[in-house]
Amino acid sequence: TGAGSAGTVTLAMGTNPNSGTLACTATAVVAANGYAAFAGCNVDKVAGADTITASLNTPALGPTPSTAFAITPGAAAKLIITTSPTTPMANSTPFTAQPVVTVEDASGNTVTGSSASITLTRTIITGTGVLSCTTNPLAATSGVATFAGCAISLAGTYTFSATSSGLTAAPATGTITIS
Repeated sequence: TGAGSAGTVTLAMGTNPNSGTLACTATAVVAANGYAAFAGCNVDKVAGADTITASLNTPALGPTPSTAFAITPGAAAKLIITTSPTTPMANSTPFTAQPVVTVEDASGNTVTGSSASITLTRTIITGTGVLSCTTNPLAATSGVATFAGCAISLAGTYTFSATSSGLTAAPATGTITIS
């Protein structure tokens, strides 16, 4: 801001290709001796070529963009079932839509570097059918596990969930009825 400046500096997203949200302990800080220090800043969406702008209220300066930077996913934290099996289905017939499970960071970004071993499970509401898939557990590829050949052996009503060591399990899907 210049030596001796004491105006308020405000940070905001500049170039923002994935509509990320900037979060800091405070996004407006009063400058002291020409400097404004911001803490705890992060952007919640993965993207490349993001910028942050800084503006000074007195004297009015900016917004001045930062150098472009890339946001990468955080550590793998949770599983999400991004495609659920479809209903109705006949017993022992592969689901029309096969389950797809995605590994995400705490902000909901796909962790494309993950090859986590993911296990698909079924919970019985009614019936006694057994879940079978071509491969289960299945290693994620670029953070996504696309199951194939999944079917339930007997009629009933079921939900599905997914687990992987060290990650929060995917919440159960809605109920699926097998005829």
